[in-house]
Amino acid sequence: MSVLPESNAKDDGFDDESESEYTYTDCSESEDVSGDSGRGSLGGKSSDSSSAKVNKSFSDDFSMLAKDDSPYSTLKVEEFSESELEVSQSFAEWKKEIMDPISNIVKELQDQFGEELPKCKVKADKQPSNIVSLIGERDEDGNIHGEAEIYYDNGDYFWGDFNHGVKEGQASVVLKNGDNYMGVFKENHLDGFVTECIGFCDRDNVTREVFYEHGVRHGYYREIGPLKQVWAIGRFSNGKKIGTHWRWAEGNSFLVGAIDEQNKPHGDFNIYLYPDLTTAMVGHFDHGKMRTGHMVRLNSFRREFGIPIPQYCEKSETSGFQKYTFDQSTRYCISKTPFLQDPYEKRHVYVKESQIPFAGEGLWAKTDIKAGQLVALFNGSRQRHVWGVMSQTLAWSDYRISCEKDVDLDIEDKDISLANYRATLGHKTCHSFNNNAGFWPLWHPRFGLIMSVVANKEISAGEEVFVSYNYMMAKSPDWYREQWFEHMRENLEWSEKQIYNWALKELRSSGLHVKMLPPNRNSDRFLACGGCRDHVSQADASISCSMCLSWHHISCSGLEEDLLYREDSIEEWICSCCMA
Repeated sequence: MSVLPESNAKDDGFDDESESEYTYTDCSESEDVSGDSGRGSLGGKSSDSSSAKVNKSFSDDFSMLAKDDSPYSTLKVEEFSESELEVSQSFAEWKKEIMDPISNIVKELQDQFGEELPKCKVKADKQPSNIVSLIGERDEDGNIHGEAEIYYDNGDYFWGDFNHGVKEGQASVVLKNGDNYMGVFKENHLDGFVTECIGFCDRDNVTREVFYEHGVRHGYYREIGPLKQVWAIGRFSNGKKIGTHWRWAEGNSFLVGAIDEQNKPHGDFNIYLYPDLTTAMVGHFDHGKMRTGHMVRLNSFRREFGIPIPQYCEKSETSGFQKYTFDQSTRYCISKTPFLQDPYEKRHVYVKESQIPFAGEGLWAKTDIKAGQLVALFNGSRQRHVWGVMSQTLAWSDYRISCEKDVDLDIEDKDISLANYRATLGHKTCHSFNNNAGFWPLWHPRFGLIMSVVANKEISAGEEVFVSYNYMMAKSPDWYREQWFEHMRENLEWSEKQIYNWALKELRSSGLHVKMLPPNRNSDRFLACGGCRDHVSQADASISCSMCLSWHHISCSGLEEDLLYREDSIEEWICSCCMA
């Protein structure tokens, strides 16, 4: 484990045993959500299938600080200081260590700082004693000795070694509820490093690496979700989580501080680090909900028994000391503070007319954005699914996007305009199949679990941001299908046969037919019918004239369609023009 350097900056309100730090993310983890997850999103603003181009009129000189809070402003906000960037780099190195599920970070912390921790002052819970079944041997005094399996009357199970009636050595314990503990027993109690596989935060198969002392959790721990996503790291004292914890949140942001029994932040000075690990918000939380918070500037960090704690100075904003509160959307209200912009978005993006004709407004990069970096937030009114209710119908919306299994986010007509809503700007992102960004879940202390726009390649300042809306093709609007067929022909350079095979695959997978759209009439791909002059596609029943080789729809040939599939079908056919 690489050791973070000590910071010599002043201590800003964090005590060693403080219960005063952290922020909430539900115990969920990304379930293989694609970068363009969702039923749809973002309405009416579409790009052609060509790659986005840099706006040549965008100024390269950003020496002037932003004095305009408008989402249309291209003025750059104040740059991060050198100390902020140094702290962020240190946190990135710490993140790399703690997020590797096969690392030994818990053991390394315990080895390095375990002697500094206060001693355990509580006794372990009483262990079950009434044995229902024993598989093993007893010594001459009747005590269990050697390897044994025991089933207790309370439903617990033990497998391990005994030394004349005392549990000693490697063992496995399975409780009645299915929780499993693997570790070493000393004098009848778990002691040292233990691996737990438990049900926690409404999830099964959560792995917790944790140190015990005389049967009590006392030392460092790390929790890893069922999909091997690291959830949290911190320490136990006398059986309870205490001090500072680092908690992963959807979207690769982090919550730093104290937590309650359900891993939710509770108390003052809980710090939310945006995914860049530089933009920070500190607030007061009440069992997971931020009652009040404000932006701060990181200037250093200190270590509490090896766990880094961000140190900060207060940040004055152009509009004064701006306060933020938990403001999760509902079905009828997207936000109680619709004009309060997100500070991360103010730094990185702005809105102006899209370069795509008739697309309306688009989202543009104000700064250079790296691949994998958060670009913007996508909040919306919450539309819940009521499973099993046959009468439930959802009208089509270009903006609707899946957020959770039973929740979509949608932008209602009244909230599309920035004159009415600008708390988040992700809904201004236009569509392209040559997209430079995608949709990913993000947990935010103000909005809760929402979606976000994340770059999938480098985006230069002054470049428009595009996402793929990922509509179901058979249910998508006409403009979307038109762009997809153009993309297959112009960008992917698929043959008409390949496009037809794709349409068949869509039919098999969804059970819904996708109409084959014709190529441009001026294209070499356009095969005009000798009768109606419309395009003859691979999907059309058609026949070719044996003399002029022109193709005709069966409906234009005067033949019956089923003639093509009968055993006595004709071997050659001559069109009316050639017969004349």
